[in-house]
Amino acid sequence: MKGSISIPVVAIEVKTYLDKTMWNEAQFAAHIIKRGNPLSNVYVIAETNAVSIEELQPDSPIDEIFILKGDRDSKINANTALAFVQEVENVLRKIERSMNREPPGRLLHPDI
Repeated sequence: MKGSISIPVVAIEVKTYLDKTMWNEAQFAAHIIKRGNPLSNVYVIAETNAVSIEELQPDSPIDEIFILKGDRDSKINANTALAFVQEVENVLRKIERSMNREPPGRLLHPDI
């Protein structure tokens, strides 16, 4: 029987409004993802934020938080949106480069 396993390398939690409860839920989900793949990158992107800086732990399993607007009435900050896209692109390119790398020398193989 042949099967496949999907292992997340990038996970993105998307919120319209990030409050303390949603922040705690996102951290729990990130913890579960990183238990399965410690090398995965987990991001939160939200339109607006109600979580204070004091509530953000430096040892959080979430790699980065991107907040797109200062409040509900303001426009999306294009620089933040672009930074988010570039961050994800950089992670995916890094993974792609490591997958296409040829190891130097010989590898252990039953036919060698």
